[in-house]
Amino acid sequence: MVTNYVWVALLTLLPGLELRLSILYGLSQGLDPLAVFVVAVVVNTLLGPVILFLLNTILPYVLKISFLNKVYRFFVLRTRDKYHPTIEKYGSIGLVLFIAIPLPGSGSWTGALAAFLLGIPKKKFAVINFVGVLIAGIIVTLAGLGIISLL
Repeated sequence: MVTNYVWVALLTLLPGLELRLSILYGLSQGLDPLAVFVVAVVVNTLLGPVILFLLNTILPYVLKISFLNKVYRFFVLRTRDKYHPTIEKYGSIGLVLFIAIPLPGSGSWTGALAAFLLGIPKKKFAVINFVGVLIAGIIVTLAGLGIISLL
């Protein structure tokens, strides 16, 4: 039984899927919905600031590698151009909503990247990330339990 909760935590770490996958996995395994929710939300909440820290700390060294620099520039410029107008228009609420949208590709990973690109302070991002992850966790859990429908 504990192994299933470890899987919930590990699946939460997957970029682009995060708790959107892990909560559904946990529910499909018959685990306690509240416990699954708590594990996924805690892990996902911690993930965002860790990613932001790594981007600020390690990225300058990684970008010295030509190939990785090209990949970074392609994805970073695309992400920045895509999300900057929304964040500018809606501010912190825009980033909260982006993290909260229960779709693949949104969440803490890309939220941390957006925060990095836009220069959002770490403490402010930690709060934004927590609120977004909490909303996403509630939506996915309720949908996984059949209480709400996303379609």
